[in-house]
Amino acid sequence: CYIFSMFSEASLVTDLKKLPLLGKTVGLHAQVSAIGDIAPSLLSDAEKKKGMKPFAKTIINAFLEAIGPTGTLFMPTHSNNNEGNPQYQGADCYYNPEKSPSNVGSLSQSLLYDDRAIRSLHPTHSIAAIGVEAAYLVNGHDSSAQPVGIENGFTKTIGLDGIILFIGNILKSNTSFHAYETLLLPALAPFFRATALVRIMGIGKKTPLTWHPHWHRDFYADHKRPTKAVTRMHDAGLLHNGKLGNADIFYFHAKPTAHFFAETVFPNEPDILLCASETECNPAYECEKIRNQMRSLYEKNGGWDTDLIKSQMAPAFKKLIR
Repeated sequence: CYIFSMFSEASLVTDLKKLPLLGKTVGLHAQVSAIGDIAPSLLSDAEKKKGMKPFAKTIINAFLEAIGPTGTLFMPTHSNNNEGNPQYQGADCYYNPEKSPSNVGSLSQSLLYDDRAIRSLHPTHSIAAIGVEAAYLVNGHDSSAQPVGIENGFTKTIGLDGIILFIGNILKSNTSFHAYETLLLPALAPFFRATALVRIMGIGKKTPLTWHPHWHRDFYADHKRPTKAVTRMHDAGLLHNGKLGNADIFYFHAKPTAHFFAETVFPNEPDILLCASETECNPAYECEKIRNQMRSLYEKNGGWDTDLIKSQMAPAFKKLIR
């Protein structure tokens, strides 16, 4: 015989208040099942109608309590409304910020249903946010912006000196890495094209995108083995840990980590996010295709042209990390 218990909002807040979250902008990636059983919270009628999960409201409320009234919580709510995606057919293929589902987890979907949340207008890599910086994080991130470029909330969090946090061992879900490659290797943008499907003034349109993250990456396998970029974060003392319920938590401070990759990592190893061998990559070994493109742009005398890479970094990104 045993007593069944759930993690309450108060107990989650107790765990979160052990972390340096107060007043911060926090970008969240979450494996909710890692926490354990979570007590439900009350939903508004609108949230019930949309289909919000009561346990998700508990997690969201706990984070909002921990970050306080001057903090902001946001999550990726990627919908990937792009041409060729078999998930979207017919009238539903065009991005609608109120209806297009998030495909990056149940908590991100429930955040969309929260009465307090607002969502960016980007048709493939939107975010949703609650808090004092929510409007800043979502504004400008629309179909005219690069998916994970200077207008994305993960990039803006660098300038806000915010925190990126992972519930569970899901460091493979690291949108910040895509922000680094977009802004530190801008010459690669034409090689990463896509066509987004979005409604503008009620009319369905196709909008071209550059630096649309696709193809394989080494860090996608971090839940299986140590990977290069995440290992560099560990070794540099940038990756910290904690607990939330039964879940391990990992987090890093956005500004010093971006500075580390901009000044130390990418100029010397711009292919750090790519797999090192065919056996570690996907069957098409797409990482080597990207590396060949990098060589045509950034190679010098058999090595990487560090000065050239540094000179091409987006000026707005340099401003954020400083």
